[in-house]
Amino acid sequence: MPKKRLIAVTLCLFLFSATAHAGTIFVNEKSVQPGQGTSWATAFSSLQQALSIAQKGDQIWVAEGVYRPTDSTDRNASFHLIPGVEVFGGFFGDETDLTQRKHTQHQTVLSGDIGQPGFPDDNVYHVVSGADGAVLDGFTVTGGYSQNTAWTGEKNRTAASVTARPQLGFGAGLLNFQASPIIRNCTFQDNHALLGGAVYSMTASTQRPTARPAQSPRFENCTFWQNSAVGHGGGVVNEMRTAPLFVSCVFDSNIADVSGGGMFNDFGTAPLILNSIFRNNEAKNGGGIANEGGSTPVLYYATFTGNRSSESGPAVFQGEGALNTTVLTKSIVWENECEGADTRFQNSEQSVIRVQDSVIQHGYAGKSVFRANPGLNRTSETMLNVGYKTNGHRFRASKIQYRIKDIERFDVVKNLPAYTEDYTSSVDPILLATVDKHPVVAPQASSKTATVPPVKTIPSTPQDHAMSQPKSRTPATASHQSIEKIKPAAIPEKQSVIELTPSPTTVTSPAQPTTETATQTPPSLHKAAESTEHSVQPKQQSSSSPVTPTIEPQKTALLTPSATGQSVTNQEASPTSKATTSAKQPNIDMLMLTMDTDGNGYITINEATGTIKDTFWRMDRNGDNTLSRTELVKATESTKRLSPAPAPKITPTTPPKTTTAALAPSTHQPSSRPKITSPAVPVISHAVATEAKQGGYTLFAPIGSKDTLLVDMNGTVVKTWHGKDLSTGAVYLLNNGNLLRSVSPGAGEIRTPFTGKGVTGGIIQEVSPRGQIVWEYSYISNKVRQHHDIAPLPNGNVLLLAWELKTESDIEAAGGSVRTHPDGVIWAEHIVEVRKSGPRSGTIVWEWHVWDHLVQNTDQSAPNYANPVRLPQRMDVNYNPTRTPHWLHANSIEYNPQLRQIVLCLCNTSEVWILDHSTTTEEAASNTGGLMHRGGDILFRWGNPQAYGAAGRPELVEQRDARWVLGDAPGKERILIFNNGNRQTQRSDILEIRPEYYFKSTRLNAQVVWSYSKKGGARFFADQASGAQRLPNGHTLISDSPAGRIVEVSSTAQPLWEYRYSVSGSSSHRPIYRASRIPPDHPGLHRLSITTP
Repeated sequence: MPKKRLIAVTLCLFLFSATAHAGTIFVNEKSVQPGQGTSWATAFSSLQQALSIAQKGDQIWVAEGVYRPTDSTDRNASFHLIPGVEVFGGFFGDETDLTQRKHTQHQTVLSGDIGQPGFPDDNVYHVVSGADGAVLDGFTVTGGYSQNTAWTGEKNRTAASVTARPQLGFGAGLLNFQASPIIRNCTFQDNHALLGGAVYSMTASTQRPTARPAQSPRFENCTFWQNSAVGHGGGVVNEMRTAPLFVSCVFDSNIADVSGGGMFNDFGTAPLILNSIFRNNEAKNGGGIANEGGSTPVLYYATFTGNRSSESGPAVFQGEGALNTTVLTKSIVWENECEGADTRFQNSEQSVIRVQDSVIQHGYAGKSVFRANPGLNRTSETMLNVGYKTNGHRFRASKIQYRIKDIERFDVVKNLPAYTEDYTSSVDPILLATVDKHPVVAPQASSKTATVPPVKTIPSTPQDHAMSQPKSRTPATASHQSIEKIKPAAIPEKQSVIELTPSPTTVTSPAQPTTETATQTPPSLHKAAESTEHSVQPKQQSSSSPVTPTIEPQKTALLTPSATGQSVTNQEASPTSKATTSAKQPNIDMLMLTMDTDGNGYITINEATGTIKDTFWRMDRNGDNTLSRTELVKATESTKRLSPAPAPKITPTTPPKTTTAALAPSTHQPSSRPKITSPAVPVISHAVATEAKQGGYTLFAPIGSKDTLLVDMNGTVVKTWHGKDLSTGAVYLLNNGNLLRSVSPGAGEIRTPFTGKGVTGGIIQEVSPRGQIVWEYSYISNKVRQHHDIAPLPNGNVLLLAWELKTESDIEAAGGSVRTHPDGVIWAEHIVEVRKSGPRSGTIVWEWHVWDHLVQNTDQSAPNYANPVRLPQRMDVNYNPTRTPHWLHANSIEYNPQLRQIVLCLCNTSEVWILDHSTTTEEAASNTGGLMHRGGDILFRWGNPQAYGAAGRPELVEQRDARWVLGDAPGKERILIFNNGNRQTQRSDILEIRPEYYFKSTRLNAQVVWSYSKKGGARFFADQASGAQRLPNGHTLISDSPAGRIVEVSSTAQPLWEYRYSVSGSSSHRPIYRASRIPPDHPGLHRLSITTP
């Protein structure tokens, strides 16, 4: 196409958005009365109802909530978009204009989870089905699942077979089969398919399959996060001459078993990708992008970082069979990982990668290619914000045509190769091996959508808002599956006191990228710009962690049960023993027949027995909490650890326990990093010689360090999470094997008034076993800052302990006195609950502020005037014994799921508080509502009666930690407190109290049921940080922060186990923040592939 014609088409594409819409249809899941959809007051409760009556030119406004395509069990159900109809999510439910919508605050979810919650195998095959000219804007698309379907196509695919019909296993989130919708401001998360976990696009016609389609899908400001595919394209698959446009999109933590973790292109596709990031994606080949069949993606201002492949091409992989050409302009390729030699690209002999004006690690052939470190960080991940010239145009919708014009001036986009029409694609054996347990005839997809009858929504039950948020069945899917999917054997970071000796594995280096050769074939660029020439546009327009190089992989010998019950190592076994072991592998069909008690074709954790149950989480490659036949086959082939299978009943032998920690590989530890040399000392006294230590692993973060450590009972560091940011010490191991932690930004990175000695935090990170930051949320500004502690919730959300700035005028309005607040500012405590909404974003879904619950007796004109002793459920704004801005100085927060309550530890007032989390945000700001009917008022406080004007001696002195001790029934819970003391007392203690309060009344008394010092515990003094944890066997794990000491004591306070943290070259121990014991049956340990100690 001539250049002038291309620009004219682009201008038409963007100016067409001014077209007025015919009418607006309203949808709100909270609607209880049958409506007509003509207003918010008469809104439909089902999106399907709105779609069934919508006509070209209409807009559908959808209020926040969760919407499912059916209330039945029909897995073929889908939200079929209507040609020319715009569907907008993200409304609160009272807006009168589209510009009032705030889609980032009001999450609107299209969920495919129509069956049993938590089990994806009964979810819909495609959550959304596209249509020409349709618009989907402001939604989270999740819960599509088709990995349990069978491959129904040919073994060798051709243009004719690709365009014949779609398969059920394609595009679990969005299926664009011969359809070209416009998708904006959408997040595709937790969708799993055979091809195209999140999206599958194929827009060619059946009549002319090899012709370039007149239209192609368009994606703007979209995120593809934690999706997966059994075959290709964990995030997106584009096939058959499709030329989609991706603008300002993020591909993060997607997984494909074969090729294209982020994106897979085949059959001559030509995607145009602008200002987008490929981060932390994984695949066997092409962690970021994989190309086959003469595909020609053009990337402009793109970044590839943290992607990983087990064989080749972590950033870009180009396969055999046809000439593939990838164009990279103004792009960055940095710190990707591969077991081969090249951590950038992999080309077949016929393919080329053209690079110009880009930063490529280790360099690359091309014009103006730089190899200097671009300094990627959380605010600078593309060429737009690392100091490179951008020609003055940002990626706003109104300016994209200038960007496309800029692309055309580059030499590398000229003379792109033509598509070879006789190309055929061989289907990967992994897809041919799939077994269909739910045979359903795939419907013919069409851009002409028939009228959909109204569908009744699933009634919801009143629940705590935190528990009613849309669930993520496989949290951090990409990250926690990454190692098991790609590596046949896990790799320990460090081995000490290990029975087996690892040996290095030779790594074969792939061929170096071939030198590109000029081709004189017809150009085929930017058809995506043409694709929506006739599409209906909306009236309104929407405006990393780099991974350090890994060490050379090593293999850890796995213990394999032999026929005699003795153990042999896989590495040391003779050829004869290897053959014998292989021959004695169990019959997979017999395993399925024996363990699959409900006959659905899948083994759940409850059905699994023996070794399969012990290694369940390692075998569960897709994280769906079930084992398919394919997963059993893969596990058998890769590890050879299953036991012989006697007929007719199979009882796999459990592998012998070992101290070997078969861990997922982590990033290389720099030689300059101090070596940890801390032993764990089991201490047994005569009085407690019969008491056993609580097994498991101990997790902690040293103070002033960027690392988090996991040590076994021998004191061996079996896992280290390295970081680039200083940790606050608040670290938690999640069930998916990821680490949740709070860190501080770099000096000068963010301007905030919350600074000073001991002030840390502001950023929350979820980190995969190999060190990828799969989620990051910043809560730090000139008005607020997260500090000290966080608390993960059962629904996947996170509670943040935070400060908010109150000025002198705020203090005066609340009846505060400058005598007690001499600095004229207060850092007031508040709590926010954050729901993960993207790899670098979150949504606040609940808040509590102490400023809403104040009392004072100095200013009678203030509305909160009262005697504090008569309102102990509120905080006296003028009680500030330290006279510092960090007024209450909370140090710890923990959630009790049984009571739905929060315990806070307040150092400066020497108190512990209990708050009600069963409230809404509105109720939390009042004194009514919630299970306790007291809103956000303090339910219980103990430690210092002087804080509310009562007489009495303080029971606590500057304590730093308070944790729930869960009882066997509601009301039996207790609280364990690390009472630090101060320099006057010179002694620390651990107290266990039973709060005395009822559901309709508040008492401020507590019974001390256990005391470390009164039980005769050795005297010690920890004047900072520290903490205590009650273990399942009744013992207590004590963290003595300044001494870097962790001690497990019995119920009689006798030491049973001790660990001291130190580094080589130092004569003293290093301080830690707080430690926690991880039980051996914790699911996260299985995800880390740690053998039970």
